[in-house]
Amino acid sequence: MNNLLLFSDTFPYGMAEPFLQQELPYLASRFSKVEIVPLYLPEAAAGASAGATAGSTGAPTGSAGAPTGSAGAPAGSAAATAAVPHRPLPDNVSLCKPLLRCNHKSVKGLLRYGLFGGRSSCGGSGSCGGSGSCSSSSGSSCGGSGSSSRSSSCGSSSSSGSSSSGSSSSRSGSAMRGGLVRECFRKGAWRSLSKLRVLLSYWLIMRASLANREVMEHIIARADQGYLFYFYWGDKSVLILPFLKSFMAAQGRRVPLAVMRLHGSDAIEEAKGILPFREQIYGAVDYAVPVSGMIESYIKCRYAVQPRNICTFRLGSPEGGRTLSWERGPAGELHIVSCSNVVPLKRVEYIADAVALLAERLHNEGGIGDVKSLCWTHIGDGPQRVALEQHIKSRIAAAGFPANLCRVEFKGAMPHREVLEYYRKNHIDLFIHASRSEGGPVVIMEAASFAIPVISTKVGAVDEMIPQEWIIPVEATPDILVDKVVEYLLLPDGKRLALKEQNRRVWEERWNAERNYAAFADFLAGCQRESID
Repeated sequence: MNNLLLFSDTFPYGMAEPFLQQELPYLASRFSKVEIVPLYLPEAAAGASAGATAGSTGAPTGSAGAPTGSAGAPAGSAAATAAVPHRPLPDNVSLCKPLLRCNHKSVKGLLRYGLFGGRSSCGGSGSCGGSGSCSSSSGSSCGGSGSSSRSSSCGSSSSSGSSSSGSSSSRSGSAMRGGLVRECFRKGAWRSLSKLRVLLSYWLIMRASLANREVMEHIIARADQGYLFYFYWGDKSVLILPFLKSFMAAQGRRVPLAVMRLHGSDAIEEAKGILPFREQIYGAVDYAVPVSGMIESYIKCRYAVQPRNICTFRLGSPEGGRTLSWERGPAGELHIVSCSNVVPLKRVEYIADAVALLAERLHNEGGIGDVKSLCWTHIGDGPQRVALEQHIKSRIAAAGFPANLCRVEFKGAMPHREVLEYYRKNHIDLFIHASRSEGGPVVIMEAASFAIPVISTKVGAVDEMIPQEWIIPVEATPDILVDKVVEYLLLPDGKRLALKEQNRRVWEERWNAERNYAAFADFLAGCQRESID
């Protein structure tokens, strides 16, 4: 059987994880069946699911929401997610109920299901609380077009456990509590309230996921049937893996082969201050797949326990083509675009401050080169958006600039296809990215595919994407960003065109979605064959 169990955060619900939406057709073409297990339902989708059929199971639903006839699904069952709207899926892709019965940020929900959610179906002695790692795969080379390296052996296999569900569940709970204490001291979380909150959140996510018996029993059934497990993120859903593998090995059952992607904030500890249980996760996963060489190097240098195999496969973006951005824009106006969630990590306020400073400079100097005015468009939403929009607009108004000197547009959240269509139909002079932590920022790949020049902070794999001279330090002040924008404005037309062509060429060589996703899907299909053999 050539089947895949794919663990997402919320996909296909809501608008998040658009890059998984691009990757999915390639996966569907390589596997007979693909089942998606979301971690949780986003708030809008969760509200829609409230009226779904009661008494449903964790079995999958089809792409149109109707139950499938998948093996292992109780006859006549219907998933609670059946009535929830979601993005279209290929015909051979179906949905399971989420691992969590609440939003992953709901304190009340995590306390309810994490502390009082009931016994786990994985009653083994558990790696996230104990020592054990799991049965290893044969660890063959990665194949495909991605770069790969074989890490050292992960240590011992999991310890044996009792077949009694009561005693093993008791030991599992004790191990999980012990693991929390050990992780608290190992990571130094006891010295920082913010780190302690992150640690407790991940611990409760792990417990609440394992306590969701109907979904966990479905996952166990899929492991028995030889499904390849693919975790799209490397921090939350994958917390179940050490327990699952330990349980399956102790029961003498088939241990699933697991692949885990690593994007940035799910791999780089500094992004969140702490990423709990890394050693246990890396000891359990068979293939860790970073999206950039930077993340691969980070893992190798940081952790004593290494994944059995590390294989770098880049993400990608679709073909942008030759658009208005190849040409000079409207005379006298500079159009700057940024695209990200409006959250502290992405530092949209840093761009806002730079835009205000640039407007002041244009006003005081009567223009820069042939630029007399500017427009800043930000695409994306988040908890800081309203306050930030009010701040920048009031700052511009208080400065007394002429009405047409500086325009600011906050587009809010847009479906991914509409973002690309906006790039296609509008002239954009510069794309600015100011995040303080990244893996392989796809928003930069997308801009480059449209030949839009990019200025970015030095984070993640940015130096694999754009020329070094257009990268600024993360700690740079907004006036440094303004200086870099002015440097671009003063370039001769020929050099501007050469920069656009260079960005586009690098995208074609490294970040072409069609090439990268096809290679990764081939790699996963090879892993599936390995697990069957």
